[in-house]
Amino acid sequence: MVPQPGLSETCDRVARRFSSVAGIDASLERTSLGRLLPFAMNLTSARSLAGCVLIAVGLAAPASAHGDIHARIAKLTKSIRKAPGSVALYLERGELHRLHKDWAAARRDFQTVRRLAPRLVELDLHEGRLELAAGCYDRARQVLDRFLAGHPRHVRGLQCRARLLTLVEAKTAALRDYDTLIGLAESPNPDHYLERARVQQGFGVDSAEVVRGLDEGVRKLGPLVVLHQGALQIELTRRAWPQALRRLDRMLAAMPLRAPWLLRRGMVLERMGKPAEARRAYFEGLAELDALPRRNKIQGDLQHSLRSRLRRLSR
Repeated sequence: MVPQPGLSETCDRVARRFSSVAGIDASLERTSLGRLLPFAMNLTSARSLAGCVLIAVGLAAPASAHGDIHARIAKLTKSIRKAPGSVALYLERGELHRLHKDWAAARRDFQTVRRLAPRLVELDLHEGRLELAAGCYDRARQVLDRFLAGHPRHVRGLQCRARLLTLVEAKTAALRDYDTLIGLAESPNPDHYLERARVQQGFGVDSAEVVRGLDEGVRKLGPLVVLHQGALQIELTRRAWPQALRRLDRMLAAMPLRAPWLLRRGMVLERMGKPAEARRAYFEGLAELDALPRRNKIQGDLQHSLRSRLRRLSR
């Protein structure tokens, strides 16, 4: 049996190392979940909510990542032959097997870790993530509950269990875990607020409460576009035009490039029956784009949209 001191640090090192691997949880929280924003903020069914969460827990790793995983597994296997008692090597290989969806191989590696380090409590978190990804929700709940009983303030553990509870449609418990992890995080993460908002919408929570949760993130983290954009989309869906206009004005005050938001502002003003103000917003957006030294397709598309709105108002 290997010595126990330092094993928690070993788990943390493994977790940090995996934060840079394409397609895993930490990366997906910044990329896949961000790309889901346009539709995920308007979830209307448990099925669409489940799909959103499954992507978040790592079941949608890009195909390009698998070749790298194969190479890393092979390299770790060679290292394990030279150091068969290394807990860190088995943990890392088990995580790679999880990403590769080789559940049996991942379980074997984690079982080896449990034999080598039976008092390694953090292994429950690794196994919980594995069983969640594998769809073994009862087993995942068992090990995550056990882990969090000893580590009730562990943010990643709470997030993992919140995702599990979302998939089994345990609304109250899932949202409680999201609220807890957001309150505990030493460095608040905008993705936590976005993920909670998506889950709240999937469970049919009142839209005003969802917006309040996103605005809580804005107060703590500053005027991040991704949080404002999520709240704005809800307000537009609700046709809450005055609230959407106020939010757009706050966003415009912090934006280095204002034209995309001036387009949205003009469209909201049209909805509010204020064509003259809408026209001013469109002209302001066009003036900003005309002053830019370089042009690209996105700017060209934006100019076309602004001009189209102006032509429409001139009819």
